[in-house]
Amino acid sequence: MRQLTPTSYAVLGLLAVRPSSAYELIGQMQRSMVRLVWPRAESKLYEEPKNLVAHGLATVRQGRAGGRRRTVYRITPRGRRALGRWLDRPGAGPFFEFESMLKVVYADFGTKEQLLTNVRRIRDDAVRRVDLSQPLARELADRGPRFPERAHINAITGRFVIEVMQATLRWAQWAERIVERWPDTSLNAAMAAEARTLLKENADVVEAMVSLAPPRAADHTAKRKWAMSPSRTT
Repeated sequence: MRQLTPTSYAVLGLLAVRPSSAYELIGQMQRSMVRLVWPRAESKLYEEPKNLVAHGLATVRQGRAGGRRRTVYRITPRGRRALGRWLDRPGAGPFFEFESMLKVVYADFGTKEQLLTNVRRIRDDAVRRVDLSQPLARELADRGPRFPERAHINAITGRFVIEVMQATLRWAQWAERIVERWPDTSLNAAMAAEARTLLKENADVVEAMVSLAPPRAADHTAKRKWAMSPSRTT
């Protein structure tokens, strides 16, 4: 029996929406935003329902649909409790495993043509993701979600995915324009001056985000302690 992973809970969440066969689970995954925030090979997804059954989080029943044999998985009460506990635990934040961007990081050891190629690959991948998402986004807008009771969740998760794609595409188009002006990837005086301006802009953007972010709980505690210290009350 394998350990439960985030992929296990992704499939368990789909079973919480409705009982499904393994084939239907794959279809739901491929037609939802889950595919964009947690992409996994189909072979891995086919393994998960059996793993959930082994953990007692789902049941499996053989049946027939249209004369064909059908294996249906259904979440158990124990599975719903496990899903609730998983939702309550802190999840890992986003992490970049972005090979094309890694090649941009070391672009000064290659040619301008190599750098432009990698930036354009990032752009083209973003365009591909937008194309994949467009039919689903339009279906959700025009006809609503397949499970109307989940419309509010679809709306906020969809916005996150869309903004990430938008930021990636915007960055790639911006970076391409800049790199096209460079004679090569070796730094010259004009590129150094531009870099100083961009680095300052980067710092300004981060500082603006810090000022907009809500204070962390630890910051609140520290501020309360500081305000109540003897030196502050005399």
